Amino acid sequence: MKIRNLLSIAALLSSNAFASDTLETIKDTFSVSFGSETTATLNASYDLSEDWRVFGEVDSEGYWEAGVGYNFIIGNIYNEVTFYAADGLDKAKPWVGYFAAGYLAKDLVMYGSVDVGYGKFARSASGDLIDIDVTNNHFNMDATVGLMYDITDWFALGYEFSHYNRYDINELSINDRYKSDKGLNHVVHSHEVSATFNIKGVKPTVSYHFYEDSDLNFAEVGLYFDF
Repeated sequence: MKIRNLLSIAALLSSNAFASDTLETIKDTFSVSFGSETTATLNASYDLSEDWRVFGEVDSEGYWEAGVGYNFIIGNIYNEVTFYAADGLDKAKPWVGYFAAGYLAKDLVMYGSVDVGYGKFARSASGDLIDIDVTNNHFNMDATVGLMYDITDWFALGYEFSHYNRYDINELSINDRYKSDKGLNHVVHSHEVSATFNIKGVKPTVSYHFYEDSDLNFAEVGLYFDF
């Protein structure tokens, strides 16, 4: 689960009422994930107003993202639209995201999100008789749907399904003669189960991520601080 989404859900679960003051975003967070290697991730979010916030993320492997979000309520549904840049192969990659959450029943929240992004990566090589340029354009979509159940005031369980789709279009130029590849479609499906504790403003979370048709499974431990 994206941490910025988890923070919105945790705030939503704190009160079974739909008002902007009950959907306060947690200001600072720190999480550590454990897989084949340990990755430390620092996340921060700051409310500019009741509707707008800025947020960012950086981890020990060099990945980063930074952006702005706007939230609003329609009926009994909490919504947020985000615009952010994330680390790309050679430069920042723009993303647009939409997140929504609402109660299905008392203490049971259903949520979903869709993020789309675009990236471009170029390489060149030159010789005495040949010049080669390779450009990769990739279009990304990351969609999730999940449930979180608040069992007690201090303990919640969650499940999330994620669909990631990347479509690549490659362009090859040899001595200024272009050839385009119609692209390669890459799809990944994953599942996540989580347990979140709420202890006086500190929310420890333990989650396990497992991927279909892959062994890249990992556990994650997070600490979320509400200042």
